[in-house]
Amino acid sequence: MISSYSPLIEILVALNGAFAFVEPSENYSRVLSKYIFKRESVDVLSRRGSFRSLSIWCFLFCIFTLFLCGLESQYFVFSRICFCCMGLVSFGLLFLGWLFGERPKKNCCLAVIDFSKPMDVIVAFFVYLFISFLCGVFIPSDFLDIGKEDSLPWYLVSVFFIILPSFNFIVYFIKVGLRIKREKKD
Repeated sequence: MISSYSPLIEILVALNGAFAFVEPSENYSRVLSKYIFKRESVDVLSRRGSFRSLSIWCFLFCIFTLFLCGLESQYFVFSRICFCCMGLVSFGLLFLGWLFGERPKKNCCLAVIDFSKPMDVIVAFFVYLFISFLCGVFIPSDFLDIGKEDSLPWYLVSVFFIILPSFNFIVYFIKVGLRIKREKKD
């Protein structure tokens, strides 16, 4: 069940919310830079518009997942289908954001959203949220054995989608680390 992962989801809400909504000059960034990262990597990371936008997406996705935790006991199949739909969309958009987020929209034929603009991501999230609710209503309950409580495909998919928001940090820390190494060589 999704609700068994709610403590992890709550941690991801806090992390993504902090990076999404706290300005880079605030104390949060200073604490991270002093105790966890080198100063320059946090500054470079927090200046990236696509990282902030994708953190907003992950924050909203985690909030949505917590909402589904409350619905899961009464609307089991509906909540799972909605979760799978939003998880698939989230994976696709995060992947596109990681690849094309720093480039202008005109140079990227695959990117539908300008990941450097948080409002584009917020609007897209609510559009896909509506679509996932429609899928939850119209997709049959036997779709990929999602209706079965102990289904292996459901377990694998749910674990992947639950930890998906943490991949945003990993990918951007790697990107920033590579950029800093490249700048130090030059």
